Amino acid sequence: TSNKLLYNPLDGIQDKMTIIKLLQEASRVNGNKLAFRSPWQTDKGELVKKTGFRGFFSKILHKNYMYDKTTWQEYHDRVMEAAAAFVKLGLKPMDAVNIRGVNSEEWLIAFMGCIAAGGLPVGLYPTDSPSALKFKAEDSGAAFIVLGKAKDLSIYEKFIGELASVKNVILWNSNRQHPDTPPAAAVEKIG
Repeated sequence: TSNKLLYNPLDGIQDKMTIIKLLQEASRVNGNKLAFRSPWQTDKGELVKKTGFRGFFSKILHKNYMYDKTTWQEYHDRVMEAAAAFVKLGLKPMDAVNIRGVNSEEWLIAFMGCIAAGGLPVGLYPTDSPSALKFKAEDSGAAFIVLGKAKDLSIYEKFIGELASVKNVILWNSNRQHPDTPPAAAVEKIG
């Protein structure tokens, strides 16, 4: 018997499809077709955003929801804007970005934007304890922390000063922010 591989898994690696190339191709082919449906629920005459994964599980959502639709081209553009914002804020190739929040379009945009900017996304569980969050930020050498809720920021504020590698903390669903961090709306506009 021989220990030689029957094929070299690295052959033609330059021709392989990356996740960002796949997103670019999906936006080119499917441009104005639906990529996500973000559910909204009416509450006392006001629209209240309901968090949850958008798109694949939309069939199981309550029939009284209204939807904000995002096309593949819009999704691609938001990912590229997020990537540009990460770079503008100082993300370097191979910097880790910790992302904490529920499954949502914003979570995916932060994840894909990080990849497009050359960073390493680190998904965090919404159920992680403060000590687990601190450990994961230290262990990954997080340069950025992206959060879905202001409540998450209050958890990080207790130990953020101890995380030497962190350059920025970004909130995607809140007007409240760390004093040194631009609001999420500004982050999108930077790119």
